[in-house]
Amino acid sequence: MSRAVETKNNILEHAKRLYSQTGYFDTQISDIIREAKIGRGTVYQYFKNKEDIFLSLLEIFYKEWEQESSITPSLEELAAMTEKDYLNHRIQQTLAYFAKDTDRTNIILRISPGLGGDFESSIKKIEKRLTNIITNDLKFGIRNGHIDKETDLDFTANFIAGALFRVSYFYFARNKRQKAARDLDVIAKKVTALISSGIF
Repeated sequence: MSRAVETKNNILEHAKRLYSQTGYFDTQISDIIREAKIGRGTVYQYFKNKEDIFLSLLEIFYKEWEQESSITPSLEELAAMTEKDYLNHRIQQTLAYFAKDTDRTNIILRISPGLGGDFESSIKKIEKRLTNIITNDLKFGIRNGHIDKETDLDFTANFIAGALFRVSYFYFARNKRQKAARDLDVIAKKVTALISSGIF
């Protein structure tokens, strides 16, 4: 990794922690400079302003989410799964993304909503990817006869996405529960049980 990439990543890491702890409006460029232990001119070599830093973080979060959510079971694994196993796999995948980085989760689920503008569209990309995955999975379930074909896909996908966001916020952002991250399998199974009773 080049020194320039290291410096940029250092700025982003410290900014992420500060935005998570103090919010977007209360975090200043001077705070990021102080925490990252860099000169004032250095930050402007990589970013125009604090908005640019924040948007860069949101873009990174989306790419990470895109990468992690695209991991699917092999055909052999799928053949061995029940519909409930597959639902649990998808739920665990989403919860794991949020459990992995509490600062990232706090920014996505608490700090960003309501900021408007480019921030809003970046967060909507993450929400849209999740609801698209859920919608496609629901269609798959309908085709295979596991889910009623009269199911309202938009409502159900948004209901499930909302539940996953709220559970993630409660366990991994608001309370920053280390034990919750360790008990990911248990939390995923609870969510799976509730959702599966409503859709299967």
